[in-house]
Amino acid sequence: AFLRFHVRLRRRSRGPFHGAVRGTLDALRFHLLSLEEVKDVSLVEFPNGVSGEVRIDVAYFNETPEARDRVAERIRQVKPAGIRVLTGAAQRKRVQVRVALTLAGTGLAGPELGALRASVEQQLVATLNAVPAGGTVRRAPLTAAVMQDPRLVDARIYLAPENGEEAETLTLASGEVLDVATPIQFDAPQTETTSDTQIDVNVSAQLVLHLTPGTTQAQAQK
Repeated sequence: AFLRFHVRLRRRSRGPFHGAVRGTLDALRFHLLSLEEVKDVSLVEFPNGVSGEVRIDVAYFNETPEARDRVAERIRQVKPAGIRVLTGAAQRKRVQVRVALTLAGTGLAGPELGALRASVEQQLVATLNAVPAGGTVRRAPLTAAVMQDPRLVDARIYLAPENGEEAETLTLASGEVLDVATPIQFDAPQTETTSDTQIDVNVSAQLVLHLTPGTTQAQAQK
């Protein structure tokens, strides 16, 4: 009778404990996603088959020591007593970006072209960093993001995973996030039209003349 009672007690206690762990996962995920540095969170209960353990893999928008410290502090604040949290970082796929721009009119030069490229890079990095873990990167949304600039009439964007070939789309594995290589590479820009401006130039020159025998200087100047 004691044995049957003990078994029933264990079965009853296992349900509430599992519910507590499940609630802990939901709470941890909610509180971590509320941090502006965190893009996504993957949580696994009993990762090593040990009761009371939870593994958290964090995907950061920008992984810095300060961001990791904030995540660790938030976990310390939220996790209940008796739960052991194992933390790690999400897998990252490094991707290189190459851009070929076609500029409106006759184009830009010098500081203006540099400022345009900086703006395009900022927009592309922000758009790529917003891709969720396990998501798919497509060229069309990237092109639409940069084509809002009226100084552009076309933009061709090429994506290449590290040590891989350039492609129009890039699919991340489950729990994997992008790691964008910067600075972004820019091809020499093309222009919508070519310049046909005429420029008047004054040219001065000195010529050395050799007179033929019998010709005087006065005769040569006529």
